[in-house]
Amino acid sequence: TDTDTDTDTDTDTDTDTELWAHCPDDDAYVGDEEWEGTVRGTANAIYCGGFNEQRTLEQEVEAKALLKVVEGAYPVSTDEGEVELALPLCTLRADESARADMAGTGTTTVSPATWLGTTYYYVNGGQPMESADGSSWNLDHSLVMVGTEGDPPEVLVLDGSPADATTGAGASFSQYIEGGSSWDVEAVAFSACRDDTWTAESHTVEFDGGEIRLELLLGENTVATAPGAFTGAMGFLDGVGINQDDYFKLIYRPEHHHFVRHFAVIFEEPVGDVCALRVEEIDPWEGDPTAVVSTADCDLTVIETREVTSEVYETK
Repeated sequence: TDTDTDTDTDTDTDTDTELWAHCPDDDAYVGDEEWEGTVRGTANAIYCGGFNEQRTLEQEVEAKALLKVVEGAYPVSTDEGEVELALPLCTLRADESARADMAGTGTTTVSPATWLGTTYYYVNGGQPMESADGSSWNLDHSLVMVGTEGDPPEVLVLDGSPADATTGAGASFSQYIEGGSSWDVEAVAFSACRDDTWTAESHTVEFDGGEIRLELLLGENTVATAPGAFTGAMGFLDGVGINQDDYFKLIYRPEHHHFVRHFAVIFEEPVGDVCALRVEEIDPWEGDPTAVVSTADCDLTVIETREVTSEVYETK
């Protein structure tokens, strides 16, 4: 059931019907069929939860999430003001009890702005979500539709791609606990899982008993830390091979502008009593090795720190 045609970093989580079986149908949409704007979700409308430099690696494990816009076409208002709107959405987490599903109708505010013959429709709002463990969440959306002045906007296609670099048309999402805000450390910001403009970088670290290659895709730093994705890890530990590309088992936390980088790789199967490998304190521009490598149990508690013998940074 998995066609594996998505743009995210995992394998077997995109169009797998079993993993997304909890998602609503497209008729869960709430809105007005007469609205002139249209948002169309494709089969691959999957968005990845991003890292947060304020979190620990352990918190990053808990925050890992994917968001799916259910396939279908959904009218969206183009008139300035507030309307009731609920888009068919669902989330996926490694812990099934923590995933959040639709739980009612939300509101959104439409703010059109015209410039040089082009009208931009900024659609910002949210809707309630509830997880299997009973906790309540808000799921905010930020949509940008674009069209010629006087005409309906072009259909906004959500297929997991980043926003259009020229017009800004696109979507992003944020999930946070009810009563909190999108700025909370526990909040999850969803955006494109990959971007063709991101640069491939890697760190290869040799240590006592093993070697690990960590692969990243990173965008450009602006005022904020650049977006990106930890896409793969391969190597060996104590004679056992490691090859991991599962989104939920590749954990990454940068410090500001990725100046210092912290990783954790969770194994498919334990190597002895080791469930994961922590590779922390990597400074890409320091000549001498800075990495701290530790074996860890399944909750990332350090078991043993291993001596690092070499560290190589590469960028393409």
